[in-house]
Amino acid sequence: FAGRDVSDHPRWRRRELMIVACDTSPRYFKPIVGEYIDPKIPDVLCKVWRGWVEWGGWEGIVLKSAGPYRVSVMRIKARHDVDYVCTGFEMGEGRKIKSVIGSMFINGELVECVRAAGLSDFEKREIYRERKARTGQVFRVLAHAVSEKGTARHPVFNGWHADKPAA
Repeated sequence: FAGRDVSDHPRWRRRELMIVACDTSPRYFKPIVGEYIDPKIPDVLCKVWRGWVEWGGWEGIVLKSAGPYRVSVMRIKARHDVDYVCTGFEMGEGRKIKSVIGSMFINGELVECVRAAGLSDFEKREIYRERKARTGQVFRVLAHAVSEKGTARHPVFNGWHADKPAA
């Protein structure tokens, strides 16, 4: 805190110092310094999620256990499910696909927005065999965030839409 190591201070004092630091920080750097949340009350966590992540644009929530012997941390991040039109493939080694190239219609034009990786070895081989037939089909991507221009942050391929046309 202010250039000093406060790790040897009691927890209550470190928390006070964190609140002071957060109150003097810009909004984009303010973590939630919450009270103890009873695990029997999931409503509180839902309200925090809606208020900070869904409406506030924050990336997610970090939960930390306060056990005396071992510290466990859980990160809960927002995920977005986005559809793209397959306009090509990035080739990997051998007869495997490295990523699926996805585009979106923006102002009537098909614009490349994503290279979705995260394919299993089975999917890489299967898509390689079917790559000509898959071009032009719609596929799903899971991402941490999506920009206004349709680009996805940390995009992961999540399957094909057999029921959705590209146009």
